[in-house]
Amino acid sequence: MNRLSFNMSFKQMKVNGIILAGGKSTRMGQDKGLIQWKGKYLLEYPLSTLLSVCETCIISANDTQYQQFNLPLIEDIYKDIGPIGGLHAALDSTKDCWNVVLSCDVPFIDTNVVERLLQHIGSDVECVVAVHNGQFEPLVTVFHSSVASKLEDYIMLKEYNIRHIIRQLKYAEVDFSKEEILNPALFQNIDTPEDLEKLQ
Repeated sequence: MNRLSFNMSFKQMKVNGIILAGGKSTRMGQDKGLIQWKGKYLLEYPLSTLLSVCETCIISANDTQYQQFNLPLIEDIYKDIGPIGGLHAALDSTKDCWNVVLSCDVPFIDTNVVERLLQHIGSDVECVVAVHNGQFEPLVTVFHSSVASKLEDYIMLKEYNIRHIIRQLKYAEVDFSKEEILNPALFQNIDTPEDLEKLQ
C-alpha cells in the first residue's frame, strides 16, 4: 500500500488517543494535568481534541485521581524513567493501531494539528512527529503500536531521550511554521507556575 492510499483512508482506520499524564511535575509543584484553568482541568483541553478525532482514548498516568475521567488508565511498567515509561506502557496496551500522543500540558493543540499528523501515516513510517521552531515535539506525535517493543529495547539500554529514539525509527515530520505565525502559543506547554501565570 502506498502513502497516498494510506493517507486517503486514515479516517476509516482505528486511531487511538493517548494522553501522557504520568510525570512528576517537579517544576510545577503539583500534578499538571489536574491543575484548574478556565474552569477545566488542564488535561481536559488536549483530551477534548483527541476525543473529537480518535475512536478510543486512554490516559497514561500513575495517579488514581485520573480515574475520574472514565477512561482506561495505564500505569508505567518501567517507573521513574520519565515520559518514555508512560509512552511505552500506553503503546504496549494497544494492539496494531495508530496512536495520537499528546502530553497533558498542551492546551492549544487542536484538531487541525492532529489531522495533519495523521495524513502522513503510512506503511513506510512508524512515527509522525510535529516540528516546532526547528525542533521535534516528541509528545505531539503519532506512533504505531509496534513501536512499543523498540521502546522497551531502548529502556533496557537506559536510553530515555524520546527525541533521539524517534530519529532511529522510520519517521515522517510535519512542520507547523505557518501555524506558529497564526497562533504563537500553539505548542506552548505548561511546566512551571510562571508558565501558568502567563496563560492567566
